[in-house]
Amino acid sequence: MQRMTTLGLGERLESVLAYLFMWVSGLLLFVFEKNRTVRWHAMQSMLTFGTISVLMFGVSILKAMLSPIF
Repeated sequence: MQRMTTLGLGERLESVLAYLFMWVSGLLLFVFEKNRTVRWHAMQSMLTFGTISVLMFGVSILKAMLSPIF
């Protein structure tokens, strides 16, 4: 049985939507949703994709700094 959420969608659908646009959709669902399960998935999306985004940014900065050497 699907439980309804604050936004009017099913709990499973919103849990999947938390991962759709990486950390941005996780942030939006975390702010606007009251359902505990959906907020868990939103938090997990923010932590996972946020960490990946920060690491990618750091690598690109390091690559730009080291490009004159190589």
